[in-house]
Amino acid sequence: MDRSTFSQQVESVERNVAFLQQEHRILLSGLRLEIRNLKKRCNELSCELSERPPVKSQEDIELEEELLQARLLETEQHLAEQESMLVELRAELRKKGALASALQARLRDEERRFLEELKRRSHKITTLSRDLRKQTDLAAQLSFQLHSAQFRLYHQTEDYEEEDEEEEDEGGTMQESEWTANSPWTSPVTAESPRQSRASGRT
Repeated sequence: MDRSTFSQQVESVERNVAFLQQEHRILLSGLRLEIRNLKKRCNELSCELSERPPVKSQEDIELEEELLQARLLETEQHLAEQESMLVELRAELRKKGALASALQARLRDEERRFLEELKRRSHKITTLSRDLRKQTDLAAQLSFQLHSAQFRLYHQTEDYEEEDEEEEDEGGTMQESEWTANSPWTSPVTAESPRQSRASGRT
């Protein structure tokens, strides 16, 4: 049961109890007033009976007194019932008040635990965000280092290939020169020309 349901129950109980208390106060006030009026009427009738000559027969007067007494007794019984009900309502009100206090205490406890859990999760989210930023920075750094290494490796490979091509070219030229020099059909001038070319190249 959530907090809004608890609050609605407490407010409903308080409204019902307040309404019943108001209705019983009005009813009790009316009953007490009616009892006072009946007693006053009985006293007036008694005074009239003692002061004036009997207008009605004794039986009529006694019958009227019996009716008034019965009505008075009924009203007093009704008043007693209402007072008993009021006592029960007060007991119920105390019970509901205790329940409302317990619900409010429970709501405060749940609110406190909710705030603690919210604080804990907020701290955890902050920690995870910080770790994520660190990992992102580290990944960016490693990616940069990887690209740099690939770039250097690519250029080193090109340099090695160029050196190999130069060595192959030089080797082919030397073999051709040696073959020309050792050939019996080569003139001294022709055999000498490669050596002169290499000498001029070194110069």
